[in-house]
Amino acid sequence: MNTLLHTEGLQTGYRSGGRKVLAPGVLPDLQIKAGQLICLLGPNGSGKSTLLRTLAGLQSPLEGSVMIDGRSRLTPAELARQMSLVLSDRVSGSLTVYSLVSLGRYPYSGWLGRLKEEDLKIIETAMITTGVDGFRDRHLSTLSDGENQKAMLARALAQDTPLLLLDEPTAHLDWPSRIQLMRLLHQLAVETNRGILLSTHELELALQIADEIWLLHPGGEFHRGAPEDLVLNGAFESAFARQDVHFDMHTGTFIIPHSKAKPISLEGEGVPAYWTKRALEREGYRVAAGTAHADDAAAASIEPLTTDDHAGSIGPAGAAPSAHVRVLSGTAGPSWCLINGFGEKEYPSITLLLQALQENN
Repeated sequence: MNTLLHTEGLQTGYRSGGRKVLAPGVLPDLQIKAGQLICLLGPNGSGKSTLLRTLAGLQSPLEGSVMIDGRSRLTPAELARQMSLVLSDRVSGSLTVYSLVSLGRYPYSGWLGRLKEEDLKIIETAMITTGVDGFRDRHLSTLSDGENQKAMLARALAQDTPLLLLDEPTAHLDWPSRIQLMRLLHQLAVETNRGILLSTHELELALQIADEIWLLHPGGEFHRGAPEDLVLNGAFESAFARQDVHFDMHTGTFIIPHSKAKPISLEGEGVPAYWTKRALEREGYRVAAGTAHADDAAAASIEPLTTDDHAGSIGPAGAAPSAHVRVLSGTAGPSWCLINGFGEKEYPSITLLLQALQENN
């Protein structure tokens, strides 16, 4: 892979009262390569924006240098042909979407701003790729936050640079649009050989889509590597550790632990069993250890505990589950059978199952 950007001895931060304030701490030498999507993650205040702005040339480094195309000093015109930037700030005004996207061709159109046939094709491709071609004639002031963000991405794509840096690009998008955007960025990295760096709080999406993660800790530590490596070595969990939040390595998701979780036994297979387990955990139940063979929704197989399984302390004072849920499959869809001290009863939905558990407690 061709290296598009690399740093040497970089320290980012700001000066206050004549002293340097590092944000984050000492950084290793970094690289962004062609065809690579990197996600920059970290809690609020860890220095993500400072690092991104320094790499983009918006903020001077305290020490060291940022090398783009092998050079540390580029003119604004040269930089505009090497790197495009999408910030999270909303852009408004009387410009139309088409006019905004067309500005992406400014580094190539000369001071008169005349667009050639090739420029027009690049603008059209950028708008179609990002889905803004349907409202190209609307003024920026009429756009929703999500539409505005897509228009800014289209402008960056029209700039057609080897490097693309984005600050919280999914911040104003609904959930399906966030997934589509992350998939699009990964596709652009692979198919157009761009190097893409984005800061984001979409931790679970980043784990699925990033080729590499740069992870900033609140204390200034920096970790980088494949998403799976950072999960397995504990760096990911420790960066976001909170007393009331727990990262589940098995599913790659964050869960809210319950200090007094009530043990329950669960039996079932496939997607219904997976979502039943999720619902029970949300309601403060602990699905007994050893019942789930796979956390993947498509392959979950959950069986009831045997007497020996209860030997391990799985609830308050080592209590064994006092209730058992069996997920049943049928032609009309799944149903749920609750077995407890009150007997055995079948329910047509998880909602009614949870209501019964609450009434029986």
